[in-house]
Amino acid sequence: MPTGERRYRHGMDCRIDPPGTLSPIRIATLAECLRSRHGVAAYCARCRRWAQLDLAALVATGYGDRLLAECRPRCRTCQARGQVQLRAPVPGWQGPAAHGGAHRALS
Repeated sequence: MPTGERRYRHGMDCRIDPPGTLSPIRIATLAECLRSRHGVAAYCARCRRWAQLDLAALVATGYGDRLLAECRPRCRTCQARGQVQLRAPVPGWQGPAAHGGAHRALS
């Protein structure tokens, strides 16, 4: 078996990258989240509600340069400012617009 590969009991071959070959992912803006296929969710502490932001719609309306660290979306239910959470890419996820809803635009 070539170096850097391992065969598991179920028969799947997996490549193992040598240590130090991974590079950090730097995501600062909403547009970078969209390009890297990461999701952004918002949490409202007042009404304890989560919502997935529609990044494509936000970028299309001019919020692409908004820094993720400074993003404070408003809750649709109670209008309180929310907190954001960066989420890892999910294979097959089309975004909230394709699944029936999106968080209110940033203000």
